[in-house]
Amino acid sequence: MIYNQVCRLMLSNEDVDTGFRQKLRQVYTEQGDLTDNIRRWVGDEFAVRLGVIAGKVRLKEKSLSWRYRLNVLESLIIENAGDSTYFLLFDELDADYASVAQADTKGSYFELISSLFKAVQDVRAKFSNIHSAKIRPIIFLRDDIYERIQDSDKNKWQDARVDLQWDASRLKDLMNYRINRAIDRGFFAGDDVMTSGIRNYQGAHVESHWDTIFASIDFTPPGRKKRVNIFQNLCANSLMRPRDFVAYLQYCASCAKPTEARISEQIVVEAEMSFSAYMRQEFVDEMYVEVPNIKQVIHAIMRQGKKSFLLAASSEDLRRLLRVDECGNVRSDSPLEMLFAFSLIGIKLPKKPRPLFRYLHPDASFDPSCEIAIHPGLHRTLRLSGIGW
Repeated sequence: MIYNQVCRLMLSNEDVDTGFRQKLRQVYTEQGDLTDNIRRWVGDEFAVRLGVIAGKVRLKEKSLSWRYRLNVLESLIIENAGDSTYFLLFDELDADYASVAQADTKGSYFELISSLFKAVQDVRAKFSNIHSAKIRPIIFLRDDIYERIQDSDKNKWQDARVDLQWDASRLKDLMNYRINRAIDRGFFAGDDVMTSGIRNYQGAHVESHWDTIFASIDFTPPGRKKRVNIFQNLCANSLMRPRDFVAYLQYCASCAKPTEARISEQIVVEAEMSFSAYMRQEFVDEMYVEVPNIKQVIHAIMRQGKKSFLLAASSEDLRRLLRVDECGNVRSDSPLEMLFAFSLIGIKLPKKPRPLFRYLHPDASFDPSCEIAIHPGLHRTLRLSGIGW
């Protein structure tokens, strides 16, 4: 599949010989979705036609071995791809993970993921130094799924592994870029009020494009007296992922009126509850495979009503769901480790002003003796009380 995708990319690469691209275009006449295309790619007729282009097969051939097909594709790429770099991104591999993880096909899922890693490793090694063409397949995978892969070659993948960690500065840069691109592409073309508001405000001294779409860079959250920076508040209430920030802006946009040039403080306040509900659903969606009763756990936390608590002092209902006894002793089948891994909960360490959450500290370990802290993004939707941080 990787080599076939490279051949498709070669079709749009003007540095590749025109005559070769014309021949290739006669073979890659894709119609339908990826499943239909893959079905064609593995067919004998398709393999023979590629072999003819490569000059390695006669048209009267009926079938070719898999090894021979692979050699044909490799030779086509090596001889014709030039010195360009071809990126192939494998994303959304967890799209059906929830259904797969609860079925008998769970083992097959991880075998397929392992096979993909091995194929990528092989391709990158083959095209790293020997050939002028640079083939760069990249896999994006949730870290919790990656950790569950069991394969004898897994240690070999570590050198090429990159853990994506977002901080406030990088997130601000990304959002600035996306907002700027939206303006350049005429995203607000039909909204003269918003467009003129943003452009006029850009004439003043501003920190970033993010600041231009808000009437004020800070606001007063409901129930609090002190004003806080909107972006910093969002950093604290999210999991520091780009999609969290995009979702927040979408909620703000849904509350905005057509006549408003920028997002008002009232809209920001209204979006607080919507975003908190979004965070609650995000935790449920990502965790219910590992913690099937996650909805009941969250509901028990809401009934208890506290932002932080000691396990021994928590409600009987919550202790039952968390499999903790009245003394705070944690059973081996407790979901607490998983709740901590997904950052629904953190721990409050002595003499530390802020709780420790794993999304900010990936190497952190859970300590059941510490006070448990609920993620700030859930405080509003669960109506939790107590001292914030």
